[in-house]
Amino acid sequence: MDELAEIKRRKMEEYMRAMQLQHAEEAEAARQQAAIEMQIKALMQRLLEPAARERLANVKLVKPELAKQVEMLILQLYQAGRIRQPITEEQLKSLLNALSSGKREWKIKRL
Repeated sequence: MDELAEIKRRKMEEYMRAMQLQHAEEAEAARQQAAIEMQIKALMQRLLEPAARERLANVKLVKPELAKQVEMLILQLYQAGRIRQPITEEQLKSLLNALSSGKREWKIKRL
């Protein structure tokens, strides 16, 4: 009976260590994601004019996946050296239209 209790205790310790390791890895991943988000936010501060930042923030509230696509596109353009001055609201609108042009709009008509 003592052997069974010892095996159970060891298994429980292994399980607890595995859970602690998993929590530590999740915390590290969350910390890295937060750092990346902060870097993206800082770059958007530099790369977008205030009106364009405000529009992007509004888009992020309504369509977060579209806003993320626009941010990634802007970062790619910046890394390629194709952004020389801050992006205006009109330029951002054209980017938004270009990325969402493939989407289908639904119109509901009331009879």
